Amino acid sequence: GVATLGSSQAALTAGFGVLLTSGNDDFIFLLGGELQTSNSTKLITENWISSSGDAAISLGVRFFGEHLAVDLAFITAASILDDAEGWPFIPWVDFAVNFGN
Repeated sequence: GVATLGSSQAALTAGFGVLLTSGNDDFIFLLGGELQTSNSTKLITENWISSSGDAAISLGVRFFGEHLAVDLAFITAASILDDAEGWPFIPWVDFAVNFGN
């Protein structure tokens, strides 16, 4: 389940799920948010944390218009940050196209 509170200018998202792979009953939590900084940009984050202690962390910027959004972000894992020797982030780029009205 996932719930988002806020508006199109600022929102927080929280989620919870159960991983059902290979007999593993770990839980996973989602914590995310966005903050609009101008008419066409937002700061964004999405973080996945498992009950076993693993975590995926992201922070980025979303550029958006009426029909196109582009995310430029960095992602990492908590385990990588613990043993960081050098740049511990992976660049992330994605595009979303709205074909509707």
